[in-house]
This record gives sequence, structure tokens and C-alpha cells, in this order.
Amino acid sequence: MFKPAFACIIVAVTLSTSSVLAQQRADLEFEYSIDRPAFAPGLGPSVAIDAGHHNIHTAIGRYKPFADLISADGFRVSSINGPLDAQALAGFDVLVIANALNPVNHNNWILPTPSAFSPREVEAVRRWTEEGGSLLLIADHMPFAGAAAELAQAFEFTFVNGYAVKVADRSTKFTFTTGQGLDLETLGDMGLPPINRVVTATGQAFKVPEAAQSLLTLIGDHVALLPIVADEFDAKTPIFRVTGYSQGAVRSFGKGRIAVFGEASAFTAQLSRKGGKMGMNAIGSEDNAPFVLKVLRWLVGYQKPG
Repeated sequence: MFKPAFACIIVAVTLSTSSVLAQQRADLEFEYSIDRPAFAPGLGPSVAIDAGHHNIHTAIGRYKPFADLISADGFRVSSINGPLDAQALAGFDVLVIANALNPVNHNNWILPTPSAFSPREVEAVRRWTEEGGSLLLIADHMPFAGAAAELAQAFEFTFVNGYAVKVADRSTKFTFTTGQGLDLETLGDMGLPPINRVVTATGQAFKVPEAAQSLLTLIGDHVALLPIVADEFDAKTPIFRVTGYSQGAVRSFGKGRIAVFGEASAFTAQLSRKGGKMGMNAIGSEDNAPFVLKVLRWLVGYQKPG
């Protein structure tokens, strides 16, 4: 734990960079040119994007740039608007869950943050993945990390329901590069251009199980701030170290695969109320789009043509 004086220094800076999710919208003009799509148009693996759990990011909302990007790679994208059970998941190759919430936290980002998913749903998703499905689970800072914690734990990932902060510059924006937290060896080549950096902004940190490989590791001194109310910090806000924790990791699970990420904007393209770019469309984040494609291709076991 840190002394209150140190906490205040971090809080003062973090407040100026805290997320304003309610003011963001999808950048519908974002485009990324794919030299060689993985699959023929409309003939690739089927992807279901969860829209049944008060999700902040959906295929027709802030994750439309994500849906458009993977559609251009040949994936077939649709939505699931109800509970996650065997019937709902049948026929899908990939399930994408991004920033789900329990109804009690819809427009009410305050502790407690109960699970967005019922025990039956958690078990259904776990079993579906174990039997060969691929899960992309994305949960941002509090309250989203808390809402997805039980689902993550079913795959042995431990979410921290707070905000990850780099101590050196008191920043919540992270740039992962080779030798500085970025490790994509597990994903393989996947027929995409070299990826030299991945940028995230204002997310959580999570603990990776031994069976998983971290892709985005927090190198150097990092802490997590655990507020009672989202984006509200003071000297009493609990703080603990998350150095070496992850913001992105993958693992095999039974016959299936899972990719887990602690920040959502990196997978889409968004605009702030004033038109600022966040995510794949931001300057310096040009490698995020091919990174997203690499993750999706890995999830479905894509083999680059010889």
C-alpha cells in the first residue's frame, strides 16, 4: 500500500486523464486497408458480439469500427441480444464480450459491481469454449472489470476492478513495444504486417494464469486505483501494485481458445465530444488495427497460405 500523499499525486494527474465513456461515439469514417483478407467475403468464421448485458460496446454502437474491420477480413458478424446459453452460442465460432454490466450498474458506476452474467451463463460460456469455441473477453476499468470478474475467473484470470496507472508519469495511457511489454510470439505471423506497438488508454490490469501468455505486460512500477465511484478519487482511494500484471493475454482452454483484454478502446475507433480520436484511429496507434486482426485470426486458428 502507498501513503496518502503519494496517492494524491497520482489522483491529481489521473483525474485530468480519466475516461469519459458517456461522451464517446464510434468513428464511422475509420478505415484500415487489408492487403490480403484472411477469408473470402462473408465466408469466414462466425462472430457473435454480445449485446444483451448493457454492453457499452456493441456491433451497432461503439464497436461498429471493430465489426467493420473484422468483416473486411472475411469474418461473419452478428449480435446476441439475450442470455448466453448453449442454444444462443450454437453455430458461432467466436464470442466477443466487451464492457458488459449488471443492470444495477447501468448508468450507475458505483460499488458494488455484481456480475453481468448469471452462474448459468458463466458455465455455458466456459463449457462452449472448452468444447471448441473462441472467446474474446474485454473488460475496461471499474465497473466493467468487476462485472466480468466471475466470467474471467472461470478461465483463471483475476481482474482488478480499478484503474491501472503507470507510476513514473502518472499516466493511464500505455504504449507496449517489443522489449517493453509487447510479446506477440504466441500469436504467430498470421499473414499481417509487423506490429511494433499497441496503445491502450485508461483500463484495468489483471493477473494471468500460468497456462496463459501475456501479450501486453505492465513493465515497470504500476498501481491500481480502486475508487468507490468511477472516475472519483481522493487520498483514501485504495492503491496497490500491479507491476507485471497484464492488459492483454491469451490461452488455450480445452479444445477452445480465449483472449482477454483490460481496455476496450484499443479494439475500436472512437471520437470524443470534441472530435478527438481514441483507439485504432488515433495518431501513434496505427498498429492497433492489425493487432486486432492478429488476435481474431489466432482465436480461430488461421493458417497463412504457404
